[in-house]
Formats: sequence, structure tokens, C-alpha cells
Amino acid sequence: LQEYHPIFNAFKCVIFFGCYNIVDYLRVLFHRGKRTIFWCGGDILALKKSLWRYIIPRLKARHICEHSVEESVLRDLGIKAEIHPMIFDVPIVKNSYIAQDKIHVYMCVHLGREKEYGIDTVERLSTIKELEGYIFHIYGIEKEDTWNIRYHGKVSPEKFAYDIEHYHCGLRLNEFEGLSEVTARSVLLAQYPISRMYFPNITYAPDFPSLVKELVGLKNKTKPNLIGQKYWTDKLEQSLNKVLK
Repeated sequence: LQEYHPIFNAFKCVIFFGCYNIVDYLRVLFHRGKRTIFWCGGDILALKKSLWRYIIPRLKARHICEHSVEESVLRDLGIKAEIHPMIFDVPIVKNSYIAQDKIHVYMCVHLGREKEYGIDTVERLSTIKELEGYIFHIYGIEKEDTWNIRYHGKVSPEKFAYDIEHYHCGLRLNEFEGLSEVTARSVLLAQYPISRMYFPNITYAPDFPSLVKELVGLKNKTKPNLIGQKYWTDKLEQSLNKVLK
């Protein structure tokens, strides 16, 4: 896709990936061509708290989100949205899963939003006896490592893609969001991602007891997750075609 320019592309069909702040809202408002807004999760929560919730639903636009929970919230705001989960990168589809005695779990965290992304939960998980031998890899923030938590800080996309091929589970602990790239990348690598949001063929763990149970269960995953990989390879391709139609 071409990068958007508010003047040169003013009358073209444009997909706005995420709509988080006043700059995003104004770009949507003043665009003269066909509008498609792809809601990513956190932007829906931001809209609920903004006066723009009275304006955006009145604009002529196509709205897309990634699952039924988001669709329901948008509907309550007066926005009718289609459901098409997406990954905003060229996905790597590869059977990288190799069963090991030591389980490697990874997640991404934004600086200043550690609680939202579940750092406190991971620190709690790291003390669970049943999870001895697990290593938790956290990308995006820097902090002192512990015996079973590794803080990698910010790394290049290439470094991140290389690292995660050697892990087993992409962990996503946000309580409200779309299909994260951590979750999507993990399942496309035939791993066993775990999420607090429900998605077909992805392990769903909405609370702490179920999260512990599913993490412990990774010890019994001896083969690549080919069912999940096939489902999401096809699903994401279908979604892309529908979004760009």
C-alpha cells in the first residue's frame, strides 16, 4: 500500500489503520475520498472517552475490526463494523516449533503501559512452582533480568523475527485489543500462542488460573501446531483480500 498523503491522496480510497488521537480523527474527517477505518483495539477504548464518539459514527466510512468483542463495542457507539482479523506485516509461515524441556514464552510491552500489557502478571507467573524451567522473554522495555525473565529492550524487526523462531509461545495479556502481531506471528510459526482475547484455534486464557493451566500444558505440546497455523494462514489471506476489495 502507498503511504497516505493528505493532499496528494485526498480523493483516493484510503485505509486508516488505527484512529487514536485528534490528528488521526482530523485526517479521517477532512479526507474527501472513500474512507475505511481499521480499528485496532486501544483506539476503540480511546474513542469511547472522546467527544469524537459523536462525530466518527456520522461520517460516511467503512469500518473494520478483528473480533466480535470489538464489533459489539463499536456497535454500542453507533458504528457498524465488519470483522476481518489482520497482520500488518509480511507474515512468516514456518514450522519452527521444537519441543524442549525448557519452555520459552515471549511478549511485547510498550514503555509506560507495563500494567496494561501484563508485566505484573508475568512477574507473578515467574514464581509459580509448576512453571520452573520456563523462560519469559519480554521485548520493548529494559529492566534487570531475573533468573527466568529476560528483558530484551527494543530490538530491530529482523532480530525479533529471528529470536521468536526459537521460542514456543507468544503470550498476550491485554484485556482488550485486536489480533496482536505477537499472537499472529506465533501461530504462523506453528507455535502455541496464549491470549486473553478469544480467537479460533488460539489458546484462550481469560484469567490467572486458566493462564497457569495453559502454560503448564505447553510441556505436553510435542508437535508443531499445524492446525492453528493452517487455519490462520488461510484466515489472514481471506481477510486481506476482503479488506482491500
